[in-house]
Amino acid sequence: MPIDGFGDPFIICTFVTDETLFVNLFHNKELKHIHFFYNSTTTQIINRFEKVLETSQLNFPYKCFWNETQSEVYSFYRQGQSLRVKVDPKNLNEIKEMQFEQITDVDLGTMFLIKETCLVARSSGNILFFKRIWDDKTEQYYWK
Repeated sequence: MPIDGFGDPFIICTFVTDETLFVNLFHNKELKHIHFFYNSTTTQIINRFEKVLETSQLNFPYKCFWNETQSEVYSFYRQGQSLRVKVDPKNLNEIKEMQFEQITDVDLGTMFLIKETCLVARSSGNILFFKRIWDDKTEQYYWK
């Protein structure tokens, strides 16, 4: 196991289409986030992206979700980070926008996305609720 005491993998994925997966992984020694889309029919990896995160080696991606309405993938890390990847719904090769944000300073556990806008997450015996809120100043959505 990459971290003693944690049985969770450092790689997660979600289906975007019947043949396309969004894959997110974390290399904890280098603190490197890596994500890409994988087409199971053509066996091609598209839109591979890497970024070193300012985080600890005890962090890892916990869950990701596909939002079909907005054509976005939401990926959440154990230590409260969020990644949003917006793609062109007609062409998954085209990433329109990407956003990293720190949504909380507590550790996240089991989580569910409700109606593509409300995240419910367990954290040390508590239940946390996050909602996607539009900010007129930055013209972006944030988890609050």
